Amino acid sequence: MILSFAIWIPIFFGLIILFYGSEKPTAGVRWLALVGSVIGFIATLPLIIQFDIANPGMQFVEKLVGFRVMTSTTTWVLMAFLFGSLC
Repeated sequence: MILSFAIWIPIFFGLIILFYGSEKPTAGVRWLALVGSVIGFIATLPLIIQFDIANPGMQFVEKLVGFRVMTSTTTWVLMAFLFGSLC
């Protein structure tokens, strides 16, 4: 869950700022950006604190039940479909 929070908190606040913001940044948008940045930083602190330098294996692994991991072939096909139309 730590990794999910570290990734999704900045995305969530970025989307809020995207829809709330305007051409000229207001004080509310700046405060919202600051709050999102601080919360995102706080969400990553357990990664630094709980990191075990003596453990050479994978750390902070999230396993989701029922979530099928995309294979490399599926990933390449998806990327070719999404970015192929941009070329």
